[in-house]
Amino acid sequence: MEDQQERDLRYKLEHFGDVVVEMIEGFGCNITKGFRGIWLTRHINGAKRDRNNVVYRIGERVVTLRKDTADLFADDTEMTTLFSEFDGADQKLEDMINEREERLDRIRGKIKAATAVMEEDSFPDDMAAAPA
Repeated sequence: MEDQQERDLRYKLEHFGDVVVEMIEGFGCNITKGFRGIWLTRHINGAKRDRNNVVYRIGERVVTLRKDTADLFADDTEMTTLFSEFDGADQKLEDMINEREERLDRIRGKIKAATAVMEEDSFPDDMAAAPA
């Protein structure tokens, strides 16, 4: 009985390395599959970003063409609606930019006036250095 147990233990120890190697190979395959999934996800996101950039550039080109030829999409009601929305948003943006510039011009004018007053009130260098 003891001889049988020794043989079983010896057999298990001899083949333990094979079991470990099989486990490592299986683990390696899983890691490779996982990395492939990560790589695919990254490249899918990049392809989506590239596609969206092209769509954006197409949209810019269409807006430019419409400005050059106003009746280019006159027959397409969906494009007419989209351009109407775009015109409203574009006008709103332009109004806000103009308002900001007016506010900045007022602030710049006040700064310029304050700087001029400070320059008039300042003493020449030789008078500022004289003891009181």
